Amino acid sequence: MKKEGLFSYWQHASFKRYRQLLDVFGSLERAFANTDQRKFVSIWKPELASDFLNWKYSIDETKLEQELHERGIKCIGYTHPEFPEFLGHLHDPPVALFVRGTIPKTHTFVSVVGTRKYSSYGRRVTHMYVRELSRYTICIVSGLAFGIDAIAHRAALEFGIPTIA
Repeated sequence: MKKEGLFSYWQHASFKRYRQLLDVFGSLERAFANTDQRKFVSIWKPELASDFLNWKYSIDETKLEQELHERGIKCIGYTHPEFPEFLGHLHDPPVALFVRGTIPKTHTFVSVVGTRKYSSYGRRVTHMYVRELSRYTICIVSGLAFGIDAIAHRAALEFGIPTIA
């Protein structure tokens, strides 16, 4: 797996932090290979640098790659040719996408955004909206966050709508 995909698993991953690593190390491969905490503290607070280093030593990249392979999921990093151009223009684009199948090129992309702590009403309305959207040639783009975002993603799968997470 490219390091962009691996980096996406860190709970504090963001495009800004991705760019900071590239600015200091030149590549994520070099950032992941580096063990000098001072380099990381030069860009982040000590607690965040320590969290990243502890995380990168604890993650089992081989196991993660195997799980994705078994599920038929491929990782498309920000620098990959298949990464959707429109996402690259966002202020805070995802560092990587996890895709089963192919990214539709002719669909209108729709994001459903909401709270992590949703009500039963929020769940019903999200499900209803996604069901109605299934009549159109769309693709739901999900950040795989908790709450309404995850409900929209599951509903898209239920109604046969392509989804990107």
